[in-house]
Amino acid sequence: MSHLRVVTFGGRLPTTGRRNDGGSTMDAGWSGSDSHFHLFSLLAVLACEGVGRWLRYVLRLAPADLPGGPGALPRRPRPYEVAILSGPRTLVEVAVERLCRRGALSISSEGRLMIHAPVPDDAPFIERRVYDGIVNGANTRSALVLRAAPAIATLKRTLVQRGWVLDDAQARWARWSPAIPFAVLLAVVAGHLLRVQGCRAPPGQSVALLVFVFVLGSQQLLPVWRTVQGDKVFADLQAQQAVDDEAEGAPPRG
Repeated sequence: MSHLRVVTFGGRLPTTGRRNDGGSTMDAGWSGSDSHFHLFSLLAVLACEGVGRWLRYVLRLAPADLPGGPGALPRRPRPYEVAILSGPRTLVEVAVERLCRRGALSISSEGRLMIHAPVPDDAPFIERRVYDGIVNGANTRSALVLRAAPAIATLKRTLVQRGWVLDDAQARWARWSPAIPFAVLLAVVAGHLLRVQGCRAPPGQSVALLVFVFVLGSQQLLPVWRTVQGDKVFADLQAQQAVDDEAEGAPPRG
């Protein structure tokens, strides 16, 4: 009986594109479907960015029947009406600055607030709350914002009625809704990796994609304060203030 001989070429057996463990030789890199999925994910990121921007814009629109458009802008707005359009922290900074000008407070060389005199009798509510916070040991902007919360809410209510500032519910929706498309995309990408990779470590490209989607989604979670109309009013106020400052600093004519 003759014996069969196995002929090898170059000392190696020919392969058919599969490993002995049942896997494919393409597992070591990107397969065609993986590359297509990553390309789809990158395009989906751009779509999520566009949807997020659109959602934030729509959710920041004030009702059309509010009388608070740029045409309702006062010729000489009060300082705190302008300051609150920039947010609570700017409002507190303006209150501290005005208290310093009136001699009630001063700022040390180390940047600490020091009390010099009682709060003036005609001081607005916001200045009284800020002064009271400093008396009770609040020496940071965040702490003063908490102390001045009742006064901030009073000033904010007026501008909410004008359609210039978002109320609390609108601000939450405008802040969190743009991140929802990114959260869905992140779940889809993570689910795909779990289904395809299983217990194996995902490739570096997939990890980079997950991080990229997460970072972009996190950037959507910025606090929102003004409405779209409020942005226009704030820009008009800044332009008006620049004109007034230029007129006050100009030399007298004649």
